[in-house]
Amino acid sequence: MMGYFYFIFFFLLGIFIAYKTFYELPRVLRIWIGGLIGLLGMMWLVIPIAFFTGFTFFTHLVALIIMGGFSLLWFFLYHKPKDQPVVSIDYDTRIFWLVLPFSIYFIYLFYTHYLLPGQDGLYCGGNAYGDLAFHLGIITSFKEQQLFPPQYSIFPGIRMGYPFLVDSFTSSLYLLGMSLRHSLLLSSISMAVLLLTSFVVFAQEVLKKWSSTVIATLLFFINGGLGFFYYFPKNLSPIFSEIANSPTHLFDQNIIWSNVICDLLIPQRTTLGGWAFLLLALWSLYRAINTSQRKYYFMSGLIAGLLPMIHTHSFLAFIVVALIWFIFFLVKSDGKRKYVLDWMVLVLPAFLLSFPQLIYWTFPQSVSGGYLRLMPGWTSKTDFWPWFWIKNTGLFFILLLLALFSPKNRLKAFYLPAIVLFILAELVIFQPWDWDNIKILFVWYMFSVIFVASYLEQIIQKISKKSWRALFVGIVVGICILSGTFSLIREAVSSIRLFSIDDLKVAEFVQQHTPADAIFLTSDFHNNPISVLAGRNIVMGYEGWLWSHGIDYQKRAADIRELFLISENFDHLVKKYQIDYILLSSQERSKYGEKIFQLIQKFPLVYQSQNSMILGVSERVRPLHDSILNQDSN
Repeated sequence: MMGYFYFIFFFLLGIFIAYKTFYELPRVLRIWIGGLIGLLGMMWLVIPIAFFTGFTFFTHLVALIIMGGFSLLWFFLYHKPKDQPVVSIDYDTRIFWLVLPFSIYFIYLFYTHYLLPGQDGLYCGGNAYGDLAFHLGIITSFKEQQLFPPQYSIFPGIRMGYPFLVDSFTSSLYLLGMSLRHSLLLSSISMAVLLLTSFVVFAQEVLKKWSSTVIATLLFFINGGLGFFYYFPKNLSPIFSEIANSPTHLFDQNIIWSNVICDLLIPQRTTLGGWAFLLLALWSLYRAINTSQRKYYFMSGLIAGLLPMIHTHSFLAFIVVALIWFIFFLVKSDGKRKYVLDWMVLVLPAFLLSFPQLIYWTFPQSVSGGYLRLMPGWTSKTDFWPWFWIKNTGLFFILLLLALFSPKNRLKAFYLPAIVLFILAELVIFQPWDWDNIKILFVWYMFSVIFVASYLEQIIQKISKKSWRALFVGIVVGICILSGTFSLIREAVSSIRLFSIDDLKVAEFVQQHTPADAIFLTSDFHNNPISVLAGRNIVMGYEGWLWSHGIDYQKRAADIRELFLISENFDHLVKKYQIDYILLSSQERSKYGEKIFQLIQKFPLVYQSQNSMILGVSERVRPLHDSILNQDSN
């Protein structure tokens, strides 16, 4: 119950702060902003305290008190400016009906994709199979080990430079008494609903028309290219059965513009939270530029400054957008001194809050990992460059080109930062895996769907009959979202087992009977119950994750091979990595062979199930299991 109380308490106080501060906004917008303020408080308030007290129950209690105390101070100290007239703002509330169907779909996917219990284990959806295990490992290690700053549980000794706040927020709920599955569901659903709301509010702020906002929302969340036509008409059945491919992700055809829900928001949880805050920061900045109200500049800078450890790509994208808008509107501004002073209200909090995160967490890992490199054309490979984007985004890309060259499009100033983002992502790779540039390109796409929706509205106005307008929009949007629609259907029916019953038993034993800081020697399979479910450290985890985070794992991988093959360096390596336990399962057997079972002669067996054995290695853990065995015999 404490976890639910913690969640509701922060959300209500966030809404209270928003109601007090943004008095001129409609009620629904204040609830949206307040929800994000509450979410931000849950993510961030524990962090500075955790440096001193760890990621503990006490730390969360202090964060709760701080949130309550700040809200109380805000109630007494913040007052409406007396010299500023209150101008009510009208929003077409129909836009919020757009959030409902997408929210229902998200809830269904989370329910079926996040550790759904089955007769033979826990299940997930197809696209969640890879990344979900990584995020679970962060969540459980925070809760179990309660150490701060965190290290990679799949590579102990390396400080975690990956933006972890979305997962640590889920860990907070897990630590405070909620189950792992319920913590995942509540955190994910709240972020998804807030993200959906953020997008429709930002689109409506720019477009001003409900119909255009509907078009932009459909184009963004049901995005796709020409992938469907590689199945049609002879090979439709594989759409719903293939594991790796989908109409928006066909490796053989170099179609990699994945559907945003299926391949980013469901499996990659940091994107879910990061975009919700990014869109709030962009909305606030856009509103600040148009109203000159400094509180919107400040909120935009505050959110941006807290973004790096929520979602680093979103922070980078915001910096580019803000810089381009600043330069463009500075040139057009009459009162340049006031304009610069207004922007300083954004720059100061953004710099002061982001710089320590970048220095302490982001830069050390990105520099050592050799992230940045030139790669013109992104992943277009041998494809003719325009054809690459046409087959990946379909009719949409042609509409975008037409919108760019339309002389009457009023949003060209708005769209200028998106052009810079696109060029940047087309030339420079920002992480080891080149595909991850899609996280920046999708911010370009956010702007692009709004830009194209505005252009379509211009075309629609030239059609006299309403029925012909509806038919035109239906055909154009339908073609644009056809592949995305089939990808969403495929994702809804996909299911794959992530953990077996044996995995769950292993994880339960490890959680209940091993020290929280114990180190296990295992193979590098990604759905490892030791690191993913039990939250314990393993000498080295899945190589794909380590490579994508820029971690040099080759030497450690070679050492693990020596350990399992019981080389002459075995005893030295056990001491080097401070190994407490060894897991012997089908994974270790398939990679290193039958010789691994000779380890049973060296170390006592502390746990055995149908498919797994755990050996006690270090002197410090053996007495623990001797006492357990004595209790069992009594």
